[in-house]
Amino acid sequence: MTDRITSSTSTAPGLVVTRGDEVNQAAQYGARVQPADVPAGSLYWKVVNVRHLSPDENRGKHNVFVRVLDENGARVRDPNLRIGWTWEGRREDERADPKTLDKPDGELGFGDVDLFKGQHTEVWIEGDGLPGDHVLNLHTDHEPAEKTADGQDGNTRFHHSYLVTFQRTRQAEAAMPAPAPQEPGAVVAATNGSPAPPALDAATFVREEDDVPDGTRLRPGERFAKRWVLRNSGTTTWAQGYRLAWAGGDSLG
Repeated sequence: MTDRITSSTSTAPGLVVTRGDEVNQAAQYGARVQPADVPAGSLYWKVVNVRHLSPDENRGKHNVFVRVLDENGARVRDPNLRIGWTWEGRREDERADPKTLDKPDGELGFGDVDLFKGQHTEVWIEGDGLPGDHVLNLHTDHEPAEKTADGQDGNTRFHHSYLVTFQRTRQAEAAMPAPAPQEPGAVVAATNGSPAPPALDAATFVREEDDVPDGTRLRPGERFAKRWVLRNSGTTTWAQGYRLAWAGGDSLG
């Protein structure tokens, strides 16, 4: 048994956290992730996975199971950490004491919060002073019923559960926006800070490619077609809409 959760190992069957997976896999059950507002370079608790438990995993429970991982994907064993939670419409006289994260390895979560009928619950991580994402609208009011592989009640109305995984993460620097495509002839800044040379539209004659030699005499009104092969000798790419026009030198004809 290992503490580290990667794309190929897990502390419980079927509970693998994979970086490439969609973060909120319980969106169809109404779950929402509220990202934290964190300055670049700061540590925070990032939601890396939210999912609804299958009938065989749940077997009639109604809980939010929570995991907390460090930057390398290993379990965090900080006795100060707690699951913060509340629910929509909670009154001031209704208690929501933070939950511990001290369950043994092999459990669905390192801690959990009960989900009761009618509650739309919100969870987050607290206790170490770090900000973090919140997961909102976790609830059990879902139909239809889902049976386990052996025919037992797994998920029924008001008996649904979720697994939420938080990871301690350092907020990345904001990505620089990609430069806008340049029109032909535009001047852009080069990577060394010097202005880039102007774009150049130019074409060079290569050869004739038809059976009408120069000097051919044609009757009045007689039509003919003449083709020339040209080379793009400029610095721009010829795209749809480009038209060639004689600018100087020997004329073609």
